[in-house]
Amino acid sequence: KSVVYLSATPYLEKYLDMSNQFKDLTICTLQWTETMIEVPKIEVVHTAKSVVSLCEDVIHNYRAGNGRSIMLENGETFISSEAVFYINSVKEIIRVIRTMQLRPDELTIICSATPENNNKLRSLSNDMNQKYTISEIPGRGDTHKMFTFCTSTVYVGADFYSESAYSYIFANPKVKSMAIDVSVDLQQIVGRQRLATN
Repeated sequence: KSVVYLSATPYLEKYLDMSNQFKDLTICTLQWTETMIEVPKIEVVHTAKSVVSLCEDVIHNYRAGNGRSIMLENGETFISSEAVFYINSVKEIIRVIRTMQLRPDELTIICSATPENNNKLRSLSNDMNQKYTISEIPGRGDTHKMFTFCTSTVYVGADFYSESAYSYIFANPKVKSMAIDVSVDLQQIVGRQRLATN
């Protein structure tokens, strides 16, 4: 009567019943009406180009002030000034950084702080003579950098609070860690940019 457990993840009731903490609790489900649901616009591109090559094109455009543009309901054109890349490989992210000579002040890297990832970024820092580190997702009101790179271990359940981010999701079937296709995470990814102004 004094505690409510709330989750956006639709747990199956039979699994909750297996836990002593939850098995005797009342379960309520919030159902959104059709008028409250907005289907996101997702453009799927199949290509033989590498992730690095695809990112190059996007980065060139954003650096030139030509981020992805969208026509708003009021007829105005909105141009994105921030690109968030979802790439499930720190190695691939580092390839993009090296190829595009991205500086630490241009980017945010969000991934697990494992010894392996820290070593990869330390090596990148030494090679590029600049300090690259694992960052946290900027909070509400914090400054966002032009480019954010995320691996799948960090964005689930996180809010990005960006005013102008456009999300780019890369599924590379050659990456061994991609046991499950990234499309499984699409609902999680499109829910990261929470602001009504975005």
